[in-house]
Amino acid sequence: DTFDYTVVDTIPPDIGSVQWSSLEPSPGEEVVVSVSVSEPLFASDVEKVNLGWMPSRGMMQSSRMLLEGDVWKVTIPGQSGATLVQFFVEAYDNAGNRARSEQYNYTVKGGEAAPWLQSPLLIGIIVVVAAVSIGISIYLVKFKKPKITAVDK
Repeated sequence: DTFDYTVVDTIPPDIGSVQWSSLEPSPGEEVVVSVSVSEPLFASDVEKVNLGWMPSRGMMQSSRMLLEGDVWKVTIPGQSGATLVQFFVEAYDNAGNRARSEQYNYTVKGGEAAPWLQSPLLIGIIVVVAAVSIGISIYLVKFKKPKITAVDK
């Protein structure tokens, strides 16, 4: 007798504790993110692990994590000062199940600008107001006629 059977894996990978090398990196300092990802016994095994990350002044990136021993690792490139970097881990098993960690973040030290100066619209308004003020000042100096007052004799 021959029996056919199918093993179905419906359980997503288990993402362990996510760790990163520096909670407050210096400008330009790379940050290594590491995590352990596992599957239950007799499951389809972990296929790949990705890190989704986004700097505050940039676009969402996805980096493939590499398995080193039993830990998945990837390096986020150094960022400029005062950049907030948000990231999460996404793991897939060979059956196509997906797990996603919560979102984490860190802020690069240094270069902090006042929050209100980080708005391009506000900076544009400040530049326009300054240009108009300078223009009015030049006009008044150049075209203002001196007042003539009568002097009593």
